[in-house]
Amino acid sequence: MENKLIVVVGATGKQGQSVIDALMNNGYRIRALVRNPEKVASLFPPGIEIFKGDLSDKTSLRLLLDDAYGLFFVLPYSKESMMYGKVLLELAKESNLEHIVYSSVGGAERYTKVDHYNYKTRVEKFLKSLDIPYTILRPVGYMETFASAKMTKVMTGLLSLYLDANKTFQLISLQDIGRFVEIAFSNPDKYQGTELEIAGDELSLVELIEKINQLNHVQLSPMKFPRFTKYLLPKIMKQMFTFYADDGWKADIGGLKTANAKLLSFDDWLSTIDVDTFNKR
Repeated sequence: MENKLIVVVGATGKQGQSVIDALMNNGYRIRALVRNPEKVASLFPPGIEIFKGDLSDKTSLRLLLDDAYGLFFVLPYSKESMMYGKVLLELAKESNLEHIVYSSVGGAERYTKVDHYNYKTRVEKFLKSLDIPYTILRPVGYMETFASAKMTKVMTGLLSLYLDANKTFQLISLQDIGRFVEIAFSNPDKYQGTELEIAGDELSLVELIEKINQLNHVQLSPMKFPRFTKYLLPKIMKQMFTFYADDGWKADIGGLKTANAKLLSFDDWLSTIDVDTFNKR
C-alpha cells in the first residue's frame, strides 16, 4: 500500500474514529481536521497529523487539502453543515483530489420524508455534479446503539411503537464503516463512481433482544411506553421511526460480505462487548 495522505473531516466523531483506525492499519497517512486540538488530542493514535481548522474557514480548508490524495468526510445533520460540505467539495475539486469518500445515510437517495436525511441527499447531488472521483457510502443504523442495557431498553421500546415484533431492520458496526471506507480508497477502479448502502446484519426486535439476553444471561425487555408516546416524540424521531416501518434499509448484505470478508454480524459484534460494562451503562 502506498503511503497516501487522506484528509478526514468529522475525525472526532464515532465514524471518523473508525475510519482513521482502518486507514492507518492499512498504511495510509491521516490528516484530521479538528477545531480544538488541545481538547481531543487523546482520541488520536500516534502518527496522525492534527490540523487545527474549521469548516467555515475557506483559507484553512485549502491548506487542509494541500498535497492530499483523498478526502473522507461525514457531516452533522444540519443545513449549516450542508452548506459547509458544498464549500469543502468545491475546494476538493480545486485541489485536484484523486478520490473523495462521503458518508451519507442509508436510504437518503430514495426516501424524502426524513428532513435531516435530505441534507445528506443534497450534498450527494452536489458531489455528483462536480465531475470528481467519488464514492458514496450510506451506512444503516449503528449496532453500537445497543451497547448499553439502558439504551437498549429505551430504543427497543420506542421501536416497538412503530415496528411489528418480527419486522426486520438492518444494522452495521462502526468498525465496518471504517473498513468500507478503506476498501473504497484501496480499490479506486472498482469503487469510484459508486454508491453503496452498507449493513452487516438484518434482524427483528425479537431476534435482537434474544441475542442480547443470550449474551448477558439476563431477561432484558423493551421499556414499556404508552401508545400515545409516539405522538409526543420530536419530529426527527417520528420521521426516522416511520422510515424504519414504511421503507427501511435495503443493503445487499450478501454482496457486501464479498467485498468485506470480515463483515460483522450482530452476533460477531456482541462477542466484542464487555458484559459488565453493558449492564452498568
